[in-house]
Amino acid sequence: MKDALQSIEISIGAIVVATGFDPYQPRQGEYGFGELQEVVTLPQLIRHLGLMKAGEPLKWNGHAVRDVALIHCVGSREIEGVDEPHEDGQVNNYCSRVCCTATLHAAEELRQRFPTLNIYDLYQDIRTYGRGHEEHYRGALEGGVRFVRYHGEERPQVISAPTGDTHPVLIHVKDSLTYNEELEIPVDLVVLAVGMEPRQIDALVKMLKVSRGNDSRAHAGAFEGTEARSTRNLQDAARHAQNDSRHRGGNRVAR
Repeated sequence: MKDALQSIEISIGAIVVATGFDPYQPRQGEYGFGELQEVVTLPQLIRHLGLMKAGEPLKWNGHAVRDVALIHCVGSREIEGVDEPHEDGQVNNYCSRVCCTATLHAAEELRQRFPTLNIYDLYQDIRTYGRGHEEHYRGALEGGVRFVRYHGEERPQVISAPTGDTHPVLIHVKDSLTYNEELEIPVDLVVLAVGMEPRQIDALVKMLKVSRGNDSRAHAGAFEGTEARSTRNLQDAARHAQNDSRHRGGNRVAR
C-alpha cells in the first residue's frame, strides 16, 4: 500500500499557533559584527562553550580571553529615528523577553568556569521575565560581573583598538549608573545578545484569518504559542493560553 494524501475534517474548540523564531542577525558592521573577529553573537558563544572541554582555557581567534563584554538588546528595543530600519521598513521596537535571562545565565557560566575572567554587562534595563529568573541577575551581581547601563539613544560603540594596545577591541559607552560618565572598556571578546525575530507567517495569517501587529506577529483569533503573539517560554505560553481560554469560555489547558 502506498501512502496517499487525504483531507479530513476535525471539529475543534481552539487552535494553538507556535511559529517559533529566528535569532536576529546583526548587520555588517553593527557593533563591529562581521568586521572585527572578536565580535560574536550570544548563540555563537554558547555553542563555543558547549564544545570546550572541562578545564580548557577560554580562547577566541587563537588568543586568550581575559576581558569580555556582553551587550544587551541587539536587534531589540530599537528606536524609530535613531536605529536604521530593516528591510520591511520598520525597526524592532519590541523586547524579545528572553535575552536578559540568557545573557545573565551566560555571564554566570563564564564566571563559574573562568574565575579570573573580567566580565562587563552592558544593558538598557534588566528584564528577567519568568519565575526565579531574577536569581540569575543576583548571581551575576554577587559573582562580580560589572554592570554598565546605557540609554537606547546612545548605544555603545565598538571599535578596533590601535596597534600595540593591550586588547584588540575598545568599547565606548556612557554609563548612566555613574551620571553618564564616558567609559572606555578594553576587551578581548564582545558578545552580542541578539533578539528574536518572528518567522514568515503570511500563509498562516491568511489561513487562520487573524490580524497581525506592526511587529509582524499574529494577533487574536487563536491561542498563540511561543513567538506567535510575542516571545514566550513554554511556561509563559501555557499560562497565557489558560487565561485566553477562561476569557473565551473554553476549557482550561492541561499542563
